[in-house]
Amino acid sequence: MSAAGAIDLGSGITALSLPTPFSIGPVNLFLIEDEPLTLLDCGPNTATALVELERRLRAIGRRIEEIGLVVLTHQHSDHSGLAWTIAERSGAPVAAYEHLGHYLSHWHAAVAQDAEYAFEMMLAHGVDRRVARAVRSVARSARGWGEAARVERPLRDGDRIELAGRALEVAHVPGHSPSDIMLLDRAAGLTFGGDVLLAGHPSTTVLSAALGPEWDGTRPRPLLDYRRSMKRMVELDPGTVLPGHGLAITEPSALVADRLRAQDERIERTARLLEAGRRSAYELAICERGDIALAEVLNALSETVGQLDLLVAAGRATESTRDGSTAFALT
Repeated sequence: MSAAGAIDLGSGITALSLPTPFSIGPVNLFLIEDEPLTLLDCGPNTATALVELERRLRAIGRRIEEIGLVVLTHQHSDHSGLAWTIAERSGAPVAAYEHLGHYLSHWHAAVAQDAEYAFEMMLAHGVDRRVARAVRSVARSARGWGEAARVERPLRDGDRIELAGRALEVAHVPGHSPSDIMLLDRAAGLTFGGDVLLAGHPSTTVLSAALGPEWDGTRPRPLLDYRRSMKRMVELDPGTVLPGHGLAITEPSALVADRLRAQDERIERTARLLEAGRRSAYELAICERGDIALAEVLNALSETVGQLDLLVAAGRATESTRDGSTAFALT
């Protein structure tokens, strides 16, 4: 049963699809009819998304003011942007991964730090300074899609969110972002997966700063984290995965195997390109993709750096920095 963009999935769960300003397209929110009334993710901080959320809730006889708990699957603004607005209007606490609290409460500074870190990574890995500046400007402008919010219920790996009629098991599965969590509803045979696994295309693993003020500046390796998280997802036996974008995934183990196999093939292509000698990650990205559109520079670079990180971790390549420029070579 559906009404005005709200789809009844059964088991007291309604899927709400909201528009986003991003190329990924609409984002999936999930409303759990329980005590408290629980909203999983909340959409970007745009007037359009807020109006559509109000319309979809109204179509099923609900209002924002009735929400009793907001749970965020990760930090990206298409999932967290309206958290402050919803919490302010409803009085609902916001629950999220424990180390996300500082990031969200200092949203504008944290996003600026991410943009600056990405700029430094682009320069270090061979992106032209003018291109890197343009990408940084776009990243800085994205701050408006989110807003600072307070996380009142920090969640740790292995925690349980106890509602009146169900429990949600929390699994920290970083990679797509440092703060990714999945929420497993064992009784319903469902997992709310955020962006960890998407049916339409692979999740991105973008180079970004680590969470928390205690970060020592060591470069994160998100693709290594992501592969561990995908394997853990299979081990957790998630049932049907309800993702943050796109359609439900009924056979997550098969999709994970396909994604890992495709990654392995890209890693081998990267290794073959390194046979020509020491190269920067961006040189390799261009060799594989050809001309890269400005909007795709950071994603393309991040993907290639991730493949190189896997080669280094396997002892097949080395990473070295000379005069601020990082390059890779086969061992």
